[in-house]
Formats: sequence, structure tokens, C-alpha cells
Amino acid sequence: MKKYTSVLLGLALIAGACGGDDDDTSDTGSSTTADDAPADDAPADDAPADDAPADDAPADSESTPYKIGVIIEETGNAAVFNEPTHQGIDVAMAELEAAGQRFEVVTCDGASDPQTALSCYDRLVDRDGADAVLGPTVSASGIAITPRVNEDGIINYYLGGGYGGRDMEGNPTQFGAHATNTDVLTAIWSWAEKQGMEDVYMISTADATGQACRDFFDEEQFADTRAGLEILGQDEMAIDAQTAAPQMAQVPADADLLILCATGGAGVVLAASYAQAGLEMPAMKLHSQALPAIEQALVGVIPDDQVYVAGFCPMAAAKGELEPGYVCSESTLAFTERLRELFPEADPTFLSAGTYDALMQVAMAVDEVGTDPEAMADWMESQSGLPGANGVYNFGPELHRGMGPESVIIGVWRGDGFYLDSMNDMPLVEN
Repeated sequence: MKKYTSVLLGLALIAGACGGDDDDTSDTGSSTTADDAPADDAPADDAPADDAPADDAPADSESTPYKIGVIIEETGNAAVFNEPTHQGIDVAMAELEAAGQRFEVVTCDGASDPQTALSCYDRLVDRDGADAVLGPTVSASGIAITPRVNEDGIINYYLGGGYGGRDMEGNPTQFGAHATNTDVLTAIWSWAEKQGMEDVYMISTADATGQACRDFFDEEQFADTRAGLEILGQDEMAIDAQTAAPQMAQVPADADLLILCATGGAGVVLAASYAQAGLEMPAMKLHSQALPAIEQALVGVIPDDQVYVAGFCPMAAAKGELEPGYVCSESTLAFTERLRELFPEADPTFLSAGTYDALMQVAMAVDEVGTDPEAMADWMESQSGLPGANGVYNFGPELHRGMGPESVIIGVWRGDGFYLDSMNDMPLVEN
């Protein structure tokens, strides 16, 4: 297996949205190729056909570059995901070029909208000829493209956290870059139990993230705790401060913990509403794919040492708090260094890290078994203990998301951002 850890070359993607009619041959997104010059002994144009590479030859052969389409939320209410997604692509493409691998990335703006994401998928596959598709990051958009992914039978690596479960709903060629919301909640509950928290309340948004939270606490394992755990908001919970305020007012002052079950901009609204309500019990916010943007929105809004967030190893690395010895330490710190070589002011996030991991894992699969999607899926399912920028991935036939509850760490708000509170259940490296 080739190692994609060469010295970085300065590549940069220029983002562009998909547009135009289906039969328009103009460029609809950005395209970057990790390409190496032909070797001196490359076959001449008139070489015998028997010397031509097979269709499923590894991507560093003389064949056409393996093309990866990426659906990115460049606009819409999830546009904060745009920059970290591009950063993850840039770091991966720089490494692939340095290693002499032939890959091309074409992007399309999913606009944080399911129908637009589906149109993007069609354009990337049918017009641009993408061999695999990464993204989107919005749960509803991931659900929207799934029937087409199954119909086409190509590799799709979903970049968000909410959709699909660990098995990606049994879809054979779909994989996921992040822990599910259910796994994040499992980690939060583990942390809360260690703190002796019993009287827990939850406010959830009326979207896929909120539904995942409600489904989680409907499980039988919480039958004995439901007297102490009350779910507020339910389906009438809109993502705006005006609606959130009366829900906050219902939370008893002596509650042990309030879980703010929302991500992205909705999570900011709930955190701000929590602060405005003057609540004093600790609050736990779900993970945020674009944490720096979330942090900027919360400066001066929420109190110190009172609001927590479920995050991943890049969150600790961003603040220089990730110590050696954990299973994620070496690979996450290496990614952080590479990211800052290309983007000196950038902090790693679990979206930039997850995008990088998705691209590199697809590249490794192509390098190992060629371009056949079924063979690539089989290879992915065989990988356990696979190090990545987000942590260690453990795939399997029913584990198409490689990261579980053990990958989740806990941060706490202090002044200008979330700092490490606990590595929670993160495994240590075995000696």
C-alpha cells in the first residue's frame, strides 16, 4: 500500500456551484487533479492494446484519473460547512499529488437543500463522470441522494453526522465520515453518568437531528430514567430564539443537565436562548461540524464553564490540548500540522478532518483493489483500526460508519471557545 504522507504541495481548490442545463458542457464546479508527469518509460501512443491498463487498474497507472465528485454546502443555512470541507479536500489532494496519485475532484454546491443536492449528484455522476461521490453534509440531503446511489451502485461517502446509523441503513456502497447523532448521544450520556447527573432535560429541533435525539431517549434503556428526563420542544420546536424562549422557561432550575439537541446554526440559537433565559444548570450542545464559526457566534453570549459540547479529537488539537497516547493523537496531530502548512490560520474541525479522511480512504481503496465499487466496499468493510485525521476508524459489514461513541470527547466553553474538558471514553494506545 502506498503511503499518502508526502511533503505537501500548495494546491488550492477554487469553489464553484453547479449550474446550467444538463446538456451544458461548461464547467459547473471546481476541478482539481492530483496528477504526476508520465514516466520516461511510459508506453507510446501506438503501444499494443495488451499493454493498456485495465479498467480497474490502480489510480497511479497511466489510466484516466479517478474522479471524485463532492457535494459541498457552499450556500444556504449550512454554508458554514463550506470552508472546512474545502480545506479537507485541499490537504488530501496535496498529499495525493505528492505521492504521484492520479485523482481528480469536482465540486458542486448542494446549497443546504435536498433537491439541489440531488441535482448536484446527477450532474456529478451523469455529466461530469464522477466515479465516487463525497457528501453532502446535511442529513435531509443525504437521504435524498440515497436512492440514486443504490441505483447506480457507486461509492458514496456521506460527510455529515446525522443520517444513516452505523450501517448506513444497509446501503451497500455508502459509508460515513463521522459518528452518528445516536453515538454522540451515547457518549454524552456516558459523560453525564460519570458526573452523577440524573435529572436531565432535552430541547430538540424539529429536524433530523432533533428526531435522532427523541428516538435515542425513547429506547428501552431509558425506561427507568424517564421520570427524571423530560423532552421539551418535540416537533413544534422551531429553529428560532422566539420559539426557544418559552421552552427554556419550562426547564426546572434544579435540573442537572440540559441537552441542546441541535447542530450548526440551530445549536447557536439554542445556546444563546439558554444564556438569555439565565439558566444556571450545565448545558450540553451537540457536535458542530464547523466549530470555529460556531465559536465566533457564541463569544460574549454564553457563560464560562457552564456550556459543554460533544466534539472529536480535532477540537482538542485546535487548542493545543491533545496529548500523545490516545488512539487518535498521532494521526489527528499530523493532520493539524499539514492543514496549517496550507492554511496557517486554520483550526482543524471534524468536518475538515472527516473530508480529508473520506478522500484518503477512497484513494487507498482504489490503490488496493482498483475502481470496482463492490471491491472497494468489501475493502472498506475489512478495515479495522484505520488511523485518520478524526481518529481511528473501525469498519465492518454492518459498520459503514467507522467512528463510534468512543471517538467523542467533551469540551467546555471558556471565554473565546470550547476547550478540552474530558477525553471521555477515548481509548489509549496499547503498549
